[in-house]
Amino acid sequence: KIARRFFISLNAQHDEQTLDYRKQETRDSKTVGDLVSGNISYKLPWQTTTSLQFETSETLRDFGPLSTASFTDKRQRVALTLAHSFSKTFSLSFNGSSQLTQSFYVDYEESPLDRDQVDTILNLRLTSSYFQKLSAGIGIAYTNSEFVNIDSLQSSDNRTRELWELRPTLTFFLRPNMT
Repeated sequence: KIARRFFISLNAQHDEQTLDYRKQETRDSKTVGDLVSGNISYKLPWQTTTSLQFETSETLRDFGPLSTASFTDKRQRVALTLAHSFSKTFSLSFNGSSQLTQSFYVDYEESPLDRDQVDTILNLRLTSSYFQKLSAGIGIAYTNSEFVNIDSLQSSDNRTRELWELRPTLTFFLRPNMT
């Protein structure tokens, strides 16, 4: 019985792109990326659906030997989803994710702009549709992004962005059987 409610997926990718510029022979562009992602889903006996997602990636953006802007991005992300229907007309869902993106410049001496960015997102939604043509919901969302410069001379540019949202929804269906 457990195997019918359990799902695992794994994905791996490698990508390379090279661009040469005809008119500007001193600059080229090369992007090399690697990505590994996965998802583990499970439906609990009381019909709550859970999902855990993870992702790790690394991307080199090389703008040529004369550029000081070439950098490598490393990213790690994890997300959790929970959804439960209390009845045919009443449900609750939660989504949360956190991500770390690190940027490392290839020529650090010329361009000391290495930085970390941490993003956290939380969403909670309650939905009700007691009438066939009308659905109502309320959602609460929290987003936090923190930017941290590694070089102490750049630390004055560190910043945090925080956002709270209350998201009411009201949906009227003209034809309930077409969604």
